[in-house]
Amino acid sequence: MSEQTTKELLEERATHYGAPEDNFARIAKGWSAIFGCEVSLVQVALAMDWLKTSRLIATPDHQDSWLDKHGYSALGEALSRRTEN
Repeated sequence: MSEQTTKELLEERATHYGAPEDNFARIAKGWSAIFGCEVSLVQVALAMDWLKTSRLIATPDHQDSWLDKHGYSALGEALSRRTEN
């Protein structure tokens, strides 16, 4: 997937869910409460990537899961440079 395609995917998802950092922060807050330990934004990206990987094991031809997996990986990589792991 090209860098341009990734950017377009992330922009499209942001129109539905808001800024990725804000969405991941909401998820991290909820997971932290559920699991009783602090969950970082990078950990959210890793877990969401694993969710997509898990789904792809069952349906490897599901293109939307491949796109989402790529987006979560790109966001995780970017977040890892801005936040603590």
